[in-house]
Amino acid sequence: MLSRGTERPARACVLSPLNIALIYVVVSALWIAGADHLLQTYTAGPRLLQLHLLESGVFVMLSGLLLYLLVGRLHRSLRLSARKARESEAGARRSADELAQLLAMLPEAVLIVREGRITYANRAAQELFDPDGTQVLEGHPLNGLVLPPYWSGVEQRMQRVLASGERDPRFLPRTMCRLDGSRFEASVGTSAVHFDDRPAVLKIVRDVDEMNRMQRQVTRVQQELAALSGRLIELQEHERRSIARELHDEIGQCLSAIRVQFAKLQRRVQGEEPLALIASAAAMTERTLSRVRSLSLLLHPPQLGTLGLEAALRWHIEEQQRLHGTPISLRVALGREPLDPDLGIACYRIVQESLSNALRHADARCIEVELRGASADGLVLRITDDGIGFAAEQAGARQAERPSLGLVGMMERARLQGGELTVSSAPGQGTRVEAVLPWKSETKIQ
Repeated sequence: MLSRGTERPARACVLSPLNIALIYVVVSALWIAGADHLLQTYTAGPRLLQLHLLESGVFVMLSGLLLYLLVGRLHRSLRLSARKARESEAGARRSADELAQLLAMLPEAVLIVREGRITYANRAAQELFDPDGTQVLEGHPLNGLVLPPYWSGVEQRMQRVLASGERDPRFLPRTMCRLDGSRFEASVGTSAVHFDDRPAVLKIVRDVDEMNRMQRQVTRVQQELAALSGRLIELQEHERRSIARELHDEIGQCLSAIRVQFAKLQRRVQGEEPLALIASAAAMTERTLSRVRSLSLLLHPPQLGTLGLEAALRWHIEEQQRLHGTPISLRVALGREPLDPDLGIACYRIVQESLSNALRHADARCIEVELRGASADGLVLRITDDGIGFAAEQAGARQAERPSLGLVGMMERARLQGGELTVSSAPGQGTRVEAVLPWKSETKIQ
Protein backbone atom coordinates (compact mmCIF):
# COMPACT_ATOMS: atom_id res chain seq x y z
CA MET A 1 0.00 0.00 0.00
CA LEU A 2 1.53 3.38 -1.05
CA SER A 3 1.57 6.31 1.27
CA ARG A 4 0.35 9.74 0.23
CA GLY A 5 3.89 10.76 -0.32
CA THR A 6 4.23 8.16 -3.11
CA GLU A 7 0.80 8.81 -4.78
CA ARG A 8 1.58 12.40 -5.74
CA PRO A 9 4.63 11.69 -7.89
CA ALA A 10 2.72 8.92 -9.75
CA ARG A 11 -0.24 11.22 -10.47
CA ALA A 12 2.12 14.01 -11.52
CA CYS A 13 3.80 11.55 -13.93
CA VAL A 14 0.42 10.58 -15.57
CA LEU A 15 -0.69 14.23 -15.97
CA SER A 16 2.64 15.55 -17.23
CA PRO A 17 2.47 17.72 -20.41
CA LEU A 18 4.19 15.06 -22.53
CA ASN A 19 1.65 12.39 -21.49
CA ILE A 20 -1.26 14.74 -22.19
CA ALA A 21 0.11 15.45 -25.65
CA LEU A 22 0.51 11.72 -26.38
CA ILE A 23 -3.04 11.04 -25.20
CA TYR A 24 -4.26 13.85 -27.42
CA VAL A 25 -2.49 12.41 -30.49
CA VAL A 26 -3.71 8.86 -29.85
CA VAL A 27 -7.34 9.88 -29.21
CA SER A 28 -7.35 12.15 -32.28
CA ALA A 29 -6.00 9.40 -34.54
CA LEU A 30 -8.50 6.86 -33.21
CA TRP A 31 -11.37 9.34 -33.55
CA ILE A 32 -10.55 10.21 -37.18
CA ALA A 33 -9.99 6.61 -38.25
CA GLY A 34 -13.15 5.36 -36.53
CA ALA A 35 -15.31 8.19 -37.73
CA ASP A 36 -14.18 7.82 -41.37
CA HIS A 37 -14.80 4.09 -41.27
CA LEU A 38 -18.31 4.52 -39.90
CA LEU A 39 -19.19 7.27 -42.35
CA GLN A 40 -18.03 5.30 -45.35
CA THR A 41 -19.86 2.20 -44.21
CA TYR A 42 -23.26 3.52 -43.16
CA THR A 43 -23.88 6.90 -44.79
CA ALA A 44 -23.97 8.62 -48.16
CA GLY A 45 -25.14 11.91 -49.73
CA PRO A 46 -26.38 14.88 -47.64
CA ARG A 47 -26.34 12.87 -44.44
CA LEU A 48 -22.62 12.31 -44.97
CA LEU A 49 -22.05 16.07 -44.92
CA GLN A 50 -23.95 16.46 -41.64
CA LEU A 51 -21.97 13.70 -40.03
CA HIS A 52 -18.72 15.31 -41.21
CA LEU A 53 -19.80 18.54 -39.53
CA LEU A 54 -20.70 16.65 -36.35
CA GLU A 55 -17.33 14.88 -36.47
CA SER A 56 -15.48 18.19 -36.81
CA GLY A 57 -17.41 19.75 -33.93
CA VAL A 58 -16.72 16.86 -31.58
CA PHE A 59 -13.07 16.86 -32.63
CA VAL A 60 -12.79 20.61 -31.91
CA MET A 61 -14.43 20.19 -28.48
CA LEU A 62 -12.15 17.30 -27.61
CA SER A 63 -9.10 19.24 -28.75
CA GLY A 64 -10.17 22.24 -26.67
CA LEU A 65 -10.66 20.04 -23.61
CA LEU A 66 -7.25 18.46 -23.98
CA LEU A 67 -5.60 21.81 -24.61
CA TYR A 68 -7.32 23.20 -21.50
CA LEU A 69 -5.94 20.36 -19.40
CA LEU A 70 -2.47 20.85 -20.88
CA VAL A 71 -2.42 24.61 -20.35
CA GLY A 72 -3.78 24.24 -16.80
CA ARG A 73 -1.13 21.73 -15.97
CA LEU A 74 1.59 23.95 -17.37
CA HIS A 75 0.22 26.91 -15.43
CA ARG A 76 0.28 25.02 -12.15
CA SER A 77 3.82 23.82 -12.87
CA LEU A 78 4.95 27.36 -13.56
CA ARG A 79 3.37 28.64 -10.35
CA LEU A 80 5.00 25.83 -8.36
CA SER A 81 8.38 26.57 -9.94
CA ALA A 82 8.01 30.26 -9.21
CA ARG A 83 7.10 29.56 -5.56
CA LYS A 84 10.07 27.24 -5.16
CA ALA A 85 12.33 29.85 -6.73
CA ARG A 86 11.05 32.48 -4.28
CA GLU A 87 11.55 30.11 -1.35
CA SER A 88 15.07 29.28 -2.53
CA GLU A 89 15.87 32.95 -2.90
CA ALA A 90 14.49 33.71 0.57
CA GLY A 91 16.49 30.79 2.00
CA ALA A 92 19.63 32.06 0.29
CA ARG A 93 19.03 35.53 1.73
CA ARG A 94 18.52 34.08 5.21
CA SER A 95 21.70 32.02 4.87
CA ALA A 96 23.63 35.07 3.72
CA ASP A 97 22.28 37.11 6.64
CA GLU A 98 23.15 34.36 9.12
CA LEU A 99 26.65 34.05 7.63
CA ALA A 100 27.12 37.82 7.89
CA GLN A 101 25.98 37.77 11.53
CA LEU A 102 28.29 34.85 12.28
CA LEU A 103 31.26 36.55 10.66
CA ALA A 104 30.47 39.75 12.53
CA MET A 105 30.51 37.88 15.86
CA LEU A 106 33.84 36.13 15.25
CA PRO A 107 36.70 37.40 17.43
CA GLU A 108 39.15 36.92 14.56
CA ALA A 109 39.49 39.39 11.71
CA VAL A 110 37.74 38.19 8.51
CA LEU A 111 38.27 39.75 5.07
CA ILE A 112 36.56 38.77 1.81
CA VAL A 113 38.63 39.78 -1.22
CA ARG A 114 37.64 39.87 -4.88
CA GLU A 115 39.86 41.13 -7.71
CA GLY A 116 42.45 42.40 -5.23
CA ARG A 117 40.03 44.56 -3.21
CA ILE A 118 38.29 44.02 0.10
CA THR A 119 34.54 43.58 -0.43
CA TYR A 120 33.70 42.67 3.17
CA ALA A 121 35.34 43.15 6.58
CA ASN A 122 33.82 42.10 9.88
CA ARG A 123 33.94 44.18 13.03
CA ALA A 124 37.11 42.51 14.34
CA ALA A 125 38.93 43.24 11.05
CA GLN A 126 37.81 46.88 11.12
CA GLU A 127 39.07 47.26 14.69
CA LEU A 128 42.34 45.46 13.89
CA PHE A 129 43.27 47.45 10.78
CA ASP A 130 41.66 50.76 11.79
CA PRO A 131 41.81 51.09 15.59
CA ASP A 132 40.82 54.77 15.43
CA GLY A 133 37.68 54.03 13.37
CA THR A 134 38.34 56.90 10.97
CA GLN A 135 38.45 54.96 7.67
CA VAL A 136 36.42 52.33 5.85
CA LEU A 137 38.17 49.04 5.16
CA GLU A 138 35.77 47.82 2.45
CA GLY A 139 36.93 48.81 -1.02
CA HIS A 140 40.54 49.15 0.13
CA PRO A 141 43.15 47.21 -1.93
CA LEU A 142 44.51 44.16 -0.15
CA ASN A 143 48.09 45.05 -1.09
CA GLY A 144 47.73 48.14 1.06
CA LEU A 145 47.57 45.89 4.12
CA VAL A 146 50.52 43.65 3.16
CA LEU A 147 54.18 44.59 2.91
CA PRO A 148 55.60 44.55 -0.67
CA PRO A 149 57.85 41.49 -0.10
CA TYR A 150 54.71 39.41 0.51
CA TRP A 151 52.66 40.65 -2.48
CA SER A 152 53.60 37.92 -4.94
CA GLY A 153 53.16 35.12 -2.38
CA VAL A 154 49.74 36.41 -1.33
CA GLU A 155 48.60 36.72 -4.96
CA GLN A 156 49.79 33.22 -5.91
CA ARG A 157 48.11 31.72 -2.89
CA MET A 158 44.81 33.43 -3.71
CA GLN A 159 44.96 32.20 -7.31
CA ARG A 160 45.62 28.61 -6.19
CA VAL A 161 42.71 28.70 -3.76
CA LEU A 162 40.35 30.15 -6.38
CA ALA A 163 41.42 27.58 -8.96
CA SER A 164 40.92 24.63 -6.59
CA GLY A 165 37.85 26.04 -4.84
CA GLU A 166 39.12 24.63 -1.53
CA ARG A 167 40.59 25.89 1.72
CA ASP A 168 44.31 26.13 2.36
CA PRO A 169 44.68 24.71 5.89
CA ARG A 170 47.92 26.56 6.60
CA PHE A 171 48.13 29.79 8.59
CA LEU A 172 51.21 31.58 7.26
CA PRO A 173 53.12 34.31 9.09
CA ARG A 174 52.86 37.78 7.57
CA THR A 175 53.90 41.30 8.52
CA MET A 176 50.83 43.43 7.86
CA CYS A 177 50.05 47.16 7.89
CA ARG A 178 47.18 49.00 9.47
CA LEU A 179 45.49 51.85 7.67
CA ASP A 180 47.49 54.33 9.78
CA GLY A 181 50.77 52.76 8.61
CA SER A 182 51.67 50.88 11.80
CA ARG A 183 52.83 47.28 11.40
CA PHE A 184 52.06 44.09 13.28
CA GLU A 185 52.87 40.41 12.98
CA ALA A 186 49.95 38.23 11.87
CA SER A 187 49.03 34.68 10.92
CA VAL A 188 46.81 34.48 7.82
CA GLY A 189 44.56 31.66 6.58
CA THR A 190 42.98 31.57 3.11
CA SER A 191 39.85 29.88 1.75
CA ALA A 192 37.68 30.04 -1.38
CA VAL A 193 34.07 31.22 -0.89
CA HIS A 194 31.08 32.48 -2.90
CA PHE A 195 30.09 35.99 -1.92
CA ASP A 196 27.14 37.67 -3.68
CA ASP A 197 26.99 34.63 -6.00
CA ARG A 198 30.52 35.23 -7.23
CA PRO A 199 33.83 33.52 -6.37
CA ALA A 200 35.92 35.31 -3.79
CA VAL A 201 38.72 34.67 -1.29
CA LEU A 202 38.17 34.67 2.47
CA LYS A 203 41.09 35.75 4.66
CA ILE A 204 41.29 35.07 8.40
CA VAL A 205 43.86 37.29 10.11
CA ARG A 206 45.14 36.53 13.60
CA ASP A 207 47.05 39.22 15.45
CA VAL A 208 50.18 37.38 16.60
CA ASP A 209 51.46 40.44 18.46
CA GLU A 210 48.31 40.47 20.59
CA MET A 211 48.52 36.73 21.16
CA ASN A 212 52.17 37.05 22.21
CA ARG A 213 51.29 39.93 24.52
CA MET A 214 48.54 37.87 26.15
CA GLN A 215 50.90 34.88 26.44
CA ARG A 216 53.50 37.05 28.13
CA GLN A 217 50.85 38.36 30.48
CA VAL A 218 49.68 34.81 31.30
CA THR A 219 53.28 33.73 31.88
CA ARG A 220 53.88 36.69 34.17
CA VAL A 221 50.71 35.94 36.16
CA GLN A 222 51.73 32.28 36.43
CA GLN A 223 55.16 33.28 37.70
CA GLU A 224 53.59 35.63 40.23
CA LEU A 225 51.21 32.89 41.38
CA ALA A 226 54.11 30.44 41.66
CA ALA A 227 56.10 32.93 43.71
CA LEU A 228 53.07 33.61 45.90
CA SER A 229 52.43 29.90 46.35
CA GLY A 230 56.05 29.29 47.29
CA ARG A 231 55.95 32.14 49.75
CA LEU A 232 52.72 30.83 51.31
CA ILE A 233 54.21 27.35 51.73
CA GLU A 234 57.34 28.89 53.24
CA LEU A 235 55.23 30.92 55.68
CA GLN A 236 53.15 27.84 56.46
CA GLU A 237 56.24 25.85 57.35
CA HIS A 238 57.56 28.73 59.44
CA GLU A 239 54.24 28.97 61.25
CA ARG A 240 54.20 25.23 61.87
CA ARG A 241 57.67 25.37 63.37
CA SER A 242 56.65 28.27 65.59
CA ILE A 243 53.46 26.54 66.77
CA ALA A 244 55.35 23.27 67.34
CA ARG A 245 57.96 25.12 69.39
CA GLU A 246 55.24 26.88 71.41
CA LEU A 247 53.45 23.61 72.08
CA HIS A 248 56.65 21.88 73.17
CA ASP A 249 58.35 24.65 75.10
CA GLU A 250 55.48 26.61 76.61
CA ILE A 251 52.37 24.44 76.87
CA GLY A 252 54.36 21.24 77.29
CA GLN A 253 56.41 22.75 80.12
CA CYS A 254 53.29 24.07 81.84
CA LEU A 255 51.59 20.68 81.64
CA SER A 256 54.74 19.02 83.00
CA ALA A 257 54.73 21.45 85.93
CA ILE A 258 51.06 20.72 86.61
CA ARG A 259 51.83 17.01 86.60
CA VAL A 260 54.60 17.55 89.19
CA GLN A 261 52.21 19.58 91.38
CA PHE A 262 49.63 16.80 91.24
CA ALA A 263 52.33 14.34 92.35
CA LYS A 264 53.14 16.57 95.36
CA LEU A 265 49.45 16.82 96.27
CA GLN A 266 49.11 13.06 96.20
CA ARG A 267 51.83 12.80 98.90
CA ARG A 268 50.27 15.45 101.14
CA VAL A 269 46.51 14.83 100.86
CA GLN A 270 44.76 12.17 102.96
CA GLY A 271 41.50 10.41 102.12
CA GLU A 272 40.45 8.15 99.31
CA GLU A 273 38.07 10.57 97.57
CA PRO A 274 40.52 13.51 97.27
CA LEU A 275 43.27 11.13 96.18
CA ALA A 276 41.01 9.64 93.51
CA LEU A 277 40.20 13.12 92.17
CA ILE A 278 43.87 14.08 92.14
CA ALA A 279 44.80 10.82 90.37
CA SER A 280 42.11 11.41 87.75
CA ALA A 281 43.31 14.98 87.14
CA ALA A 282 46.92 13.79 86.97
CA ALA A 283 46.02 11.11 84.41
CA MET A 284 44.10 13.67 82.31
CA THR A 285 47.12 15.98 82.46
CA GLU A 286 49.38 13.15 81.34
CA ARG A 287 47.13 12.37 78.34
CA THR A 288 46.96 16.06 77.41
CA LEU A 289 50.74 16.36 77.62
CA SER A 290 51.14 13.29 75.41
CA ARG A 291 48.69 14.72 72.86
CA VAL A 292 50.42 18.12 72.84
CA ARG A 293 53.77 16.44 72.20
CA SER A 294 52.25 14.41 69.34
CA LEU A 295 50.75 17.55 67.78
CA SER A 296 54.09 19.31 68.10
CA LEU A 297 55.87 16.46 66.35
CA LEU A 298 53.23 16.25 63.62
CA LEU A 299 53.51 19.96 62.93
CA HIS A 300 57.27 19.81 62.57
CA PRO A 301 59.21 16.68 63.56
CA PRO A 302 62.64 17.58 64.98
CA GLN A 303 64.08 14.39 63.43
CA LEU A 304 63.71 16.03 60.00
CA GLY A 305 66.39 18.60 60.80
CA THR A 306 68.60 16.49 63.06
CA LEU A 307 68.44 12.85 61.90
CA GLY A 308 67.25 13.28 58.32
CA LEU A 309 64.25 12.43 56.16
CA GLU A 310 64.36 8.66 56.62
CA ALA A 311 64.25 8.90 60.42
CA ALA A 312 61.40 11.41 60.30
CA LEU A 313 59.41 9.16 57.95
CA ARG A 314 59.96 6.08 60.12
CA TRP A 315 58.75 7.94 63.22
CA HIS A 316 55.67 9.24 61.40
CA ILE A 317 54.83 5.81 59.98
CA GLU A 318 55.17 4.18 63.42
CA GLU A 319 52.80 6.77 64.89
CA GLN A 320 50.20 6.18 62.15
CA GLN A 321 50.42 2.41 62.61
CA ARG A 322 49.93 2.85 66.34
CA LEU A 323 46.89 5.10 65.86
CA HIS A 324 45.17 3.21 63.01
CA GLY A 325 46.54 -0.33 63.19
CA THR A 326 47.14 -0.48 59.42
CA PRO A 327 50.41 -2.09 58.24
CA ILE A 328 52.66 0.49 56.52
CA SER A 329 56.00 -0.50 55.00
CA LEU A 330 58.87 1.88 54.18
CA ARG A 331 61.73 1.28 51.73
CA VAL A 332 64.41 3.94 51.41
CA ALA A 333 67.36 3.80 49.01
CA LEU A 334 68.52 7.37 48.46
CA GLY A 335 72.25 6.77 48.20
CA ARG A 336 73.23 9.66 50.45
CA GLU A 337 71.88 12.18 52.93
CA PRO A 338 71.31 14.81 54.13
CA LEU A 339 68.94 16.13 51.49
CA ASP A 340 68.35 19.76 50.79
CA PRO A 341 66.04 21.01 53.60
CA ASP A 342 63.30 22.19 51.21
CA LEU A 343 63.37 18.89 49.33
CA GLY A 344 63.22 16.92 52.59
CA ILE A 345 60.23 18.93 53.84
CA ALA A 346 58.45 18.51 50.48
CA CYS A 347 58.91 14.69 50.59
CA TYR A 348 57.79 14.50 54.23
CA ARG A 349 54.62 16.58 53.60
CA ILE A 350 53.69 14.55 50.51
CA VAL A 351 54.00 11.30 52.49
CA GLN A 352 52.09 12.82 55.40
CA GLU A 353 49.16 13.93 53.22
CA SER A 354 49.08 10.69 51.20
CA LEU A 355 48.99 8.52 54.34
CA SER A 356 46.26 10.70 55.81
CA ASN A 357 44.10 10.27 52.69
CA ALA A 358 44.71 6.51 52.51
CA LEU A 359 43.93 5.92 56.19
CA ARG A 360 40.86 8.16 56.39
CA HIS A 361 39.18 7.70 53.01
CA ALA A 362 40.56 4.68 51.13
CA ASP A 363 39.81 1.92 53.71
CA ALA A 364 43.28 0.55 52.93
CA ARG A 365 44.53 -2.69 54.51
CA CYS A 366 48.16 -2.26 53.44
CA ILE A 367 50.22 0.80 52.48
CA GLU A 368 53.69 0.91 50.93
CA VAL A 369 56.02 3.93 50.93
CA GLU A 370 59.10 3.87 48.69
CA LEU A 371 61.76 6.55 48.42
CA ARG A 372 64.70 5.94 46.13
CA GLY A 373 67.27 7.80 44.08
CA ALA A 374 66.18 7.09 40.52
CA SER A 375 69.22 8.58 38.82
CA ALA A 376 71.84 11.27 39.14
CA ASP A 377 69.13 13.80 38.30
CA GLY A 378 66.49 13.12 40.95
CA LEU A 379 64.57 10.88 43.32
CA VAL A 380 61.23 9.06 43.13
CA LEU A 381 58.72 9.03 45.97
CA ARG A 382 55.88 6.52 45.64
CA ILE A 383 52.98 5.83 48.05
CA THR A 384 50.74 2.86 47.14
CA ASP A 385 47.66 1.51 48.93
CA ASP A 386 45.18 -1.32 48.27
CA GLY A 387 42.11 0.73 49.19
CA ILE A 388 38.81 1.26 47.39
CA GLY A 389 40.34 3.63 44.83
CA PHE A 390 38.38 6.10 42.72
CA ALA A 391 37.73 7.06 39.10
CA ALA A 392 40.59 9.36 38.16
CA GLU A 393 38.58 11.13 35.41
CA GLN A 394 35.69 11.98 37.74
CA ALA A 395 38.11 13.04 40.44
CA GLY A 396 39.85 15.31 37.92
CA ALA A 397 36.53 16.94 37.03
CA ARG A 398 35.67 17.45 40.71
CA GLN A 399 39.16 18.79 41.31
CA ALA A 400 38.60 21.39 38.57
CA GLU A 401 35.26 22.44 40.11
CA ARG A 402 36.17 22.19 43.79
CA PRO A 403 39.94 21.85 44.27
CA SER A 404 41.11 19.65 47.14
CA LEU A 405 43.62 21.56 49.22
CA GLY A 406 45.48 18.38 50.12
CA LEU A 407 46.03 17.29 46.53
CA VAL A 408 46.73 20.83 45.38
CA GLY A 409 49.24 21.24 48.18
CA MET A 410 51.11 18.06 47.22
CA MET A 411 51.22 19.04 43.54
CA GLU A 412 52.34 22.56 44.39
CA ARG A 413 55.13 21.31 46.64
CA ALA A 414 56.38 19.02 43.87
CA ARG A 415 56.18 21.82 41.31
CA LEU A 416 58.08 24.26 43.53
CA GLN A 417 60.89 21.69 43.71
CA GLY A 418 60.97 21.52 39.91
CA GLY A 419 59.32 18.09 39.84
CA GLU A 420 55.98 16.53 39.06
CA LEU A 421 53.37 14.61 41.05
CA THR A 422 50.84 12.19 39.53
CA VAL A 423 47.94 10.30 41.08
CA SER A 424 46.81 6.99 39.54
CA SER A 425 43.71 5.15 40.72
CA ALA A 426 40.72 3.07 39.66
CA PRO A 427 37.67 1.82 41.57
CA GLY A 428 38.62 -1.29 43.56
CA GLN A 429 42.29 -1.14 42.49
CA GLY A 430 43.81 1.15 45.08
CA THR A 431 45.71 4.40 44.59
CA ARG A 432 49.28 5.32 43.73
CA VAL A 433 50.82 8.72 44.36
CA GLU A 434 54.16 9.22 42.64
CA ALA A 435 56.42 12.26 42.76
CA VAL A 436 59.57 12.69 40.68
CA LEU A 437 61.75 15.41 42.24
CA PRO A 438 65.17 16.68 41.13
CA TRP A 439 68.15 16.72 43.46
CA LYS A 440 69.44 20.04 44.59
CA SER A 441 72.91 20.88 43.33
CA GLU A 442 74.59 20.58 46.71
CA THR A 443 73.20 17.05 47.28
CA LYS A 444 73.31 15.79 43.72
CA ILE A 445 74.60 12.22 43.42
CA GLN A 446 77.90 12.02 41.56
